[in-house]
Amino acid sequence: MNNQIEFDIFIIKTLPDEYFNRCKDSLIETSGGMIANDQITMIREKSSRERTLNAILKQRENSKDLFIVADDIIFLSGWYESLIKNYTEGNIIGFSMIDAQSGLLQDFGYDFVSIDGELSYRGLYKHKELKELYLSEFRECNAVTGCAMFIKNIVLNDVIQFPLEGVNRWGELLFSYLASNYGHDTIVLNAHLRHFAISTKQNKDVKKSSMSWLVERKLWKNVVKEYLLHVKPKITIQTKVSKKIISLIGEANQCLIYGAGTVADIILSSINKFENIDLCSGLPEEVGLQLNGLIIKNIKEIKASSYEIIIISAIGYEEKIISRYFKNRKNIFTLINENNFIQIS
Repeated sequence: MNNQIEFDIFIIKTLPDEYFNRCKDSLIETSGGMIANDQITMIREKSSRERTLNAILKQRENSKDLFIVADDIIFLSGWYESLIKNYTEGNIIGFSMIDAQSGLLQDFGYDFVSIDGELSYRGLYKHKELKELYLSEFRECNAVTGCAMFIKNIVLNDVIQFPLEGVNRWGELLFSYLASNYGHDTIVLNAHLRHFAISTKQNKDVKKSSMSWLVERKLWKNVVKEYLLHVKPKITIQTKVSKKIISLIGEANQCLIYGAGTVADIILSSINKFENIDLCSGLPEEVGLQLNGLIIKNIKEIKASSYEIIIISAIGYEEKIISRYFKNRKNIFTLINENNFIQIS
C-alpha cells in the first residue's frame, strides 16, 4: 500500500469555533504532512446528522474516498499510519474512541447483540481502561463511531444516502448495515482518537438529542422494524440481577435509584415490591414518565437524606452524578456494572 491515498475530508461544525479549530489542527498535525488545510471542507450541521451526511454526499468528489469527521474529535498520533496500513482490510473504516474527559475507552467498534431476546448494539470494551486490554490491529464489526468514519468510494456507489430514520443517532450504523448487504466490510482500527461525544447532543429537538433511554427505546424499535429485522446478532445475552443488589434493595427502608435506563429497567423487572423504592432522573424529558409502573421523579425535588441507600444505575456517569447531586453522601452504591449481571452468551 502506498503511503498516501486521496480522499475528501469534511468536518461537521456543530460546536463553538474552539472545537472545530482543535479538531482540524490535530487532524493536520498528526497526518505526518499528508493532509493540508486546503484539503478540508467545513460543513455546518443541518437539522439532523443524517441530513448533514447526505449534504456531504452531494458535495463530495465522486471519484474519491470520503472521510467524515465531527468537530468533537481530537486526532492522536498514529491514526493516519494505521489507516494506510490497513486500508485494504475493509471498505468502511473507523477508529477506537477514547472519552476526551475520563480517558476511558468508549468503544472498539460496535456489534449487534441480542439482549433478553431484543436486538440491540453495544460498543466493545466500553468504559474500560486501555492499559487493561490487548487490542488487535483491527477487527471487523457491525458499525463504528460516525464522528470519524472513512468510507471508500466503492461503497458510496452502492449506498447513496444515510437513512433519515437514524434520527440523529443511528444513521451511520444503518449505513454500515446497508453496505454489508452489498458485501462491504466495516472495520475498526486499533488507533485511538479522543472524543467528547457531544456534537449530536446540541439539537433543540429532544427526540434528536436526548440521552434518555425511554426516548430512544421507541425510536429504536421503529428502526429495527424498518431496517434490521433480518440482522443476526454476534452475541446473545441473558441478564439476571445479582442477589447482592436484590438483597441490598430489599433490606433498605427507603431506596432511591437514579437513572431510568436499561439497567434500572432490569433491576425493577427483578423485584416484586416497589413500596420502598423511588426512581429519579436529571433529564427533564423523563420526569413524570413511568418505568415498570414507577413514576420518575425530578432529582431536584429529591431529599437524598431520606434514603437509606442510593443506587446510581447510569453506567459511566457515576462520578458526574454524585458530584452534582449527592455530594458528601455515604450511602451511595455504584455497583451497577457488568459484574452485577450474569451474561450467558
